[in-house]
Amino acid sequence: MGLRVKNAAKQLQRCFHHLKRMKKIADESNPTRGYFPVVTMGNAEAKRFLVDLSYLAYPPFLKLLEEAEHEFGFDQPRVLTVPCDANELHTILLRKRVMSDMTSSIQSS
Repeated sequence: MGLRVKNAAKQLQRCFHHLKRMKKIADESNPTRGYFPVVTMGNAEAKRFLVDLSYLAYPPFLKLLEEAEHEFGFDQPRVLTVPCDANELHTILLRKRVMSDMTSSIQSS
């Protein structure tokens, strides 16, 4: 029984630490108009991104949002938490940017 209490206390302590860290990240700055804050919660340290609203129509980002819904639910105040590491989110964002740049250069040719 003592072991259960000890494990529960450790879990509670980790939750408080996580919440404190998320609040600090969310409070760092207000997002620029047309962007929303996203925090990665993968294996590495949490990292904050400001993501353009256009990514809300990008299928790989939408898949990540579905994973966030299953992992964290809809009630995420102030900042959206996604279940991946910073490198994975950076790759998703970069791919869309490269696709957009290629499309723009083709259209202007």
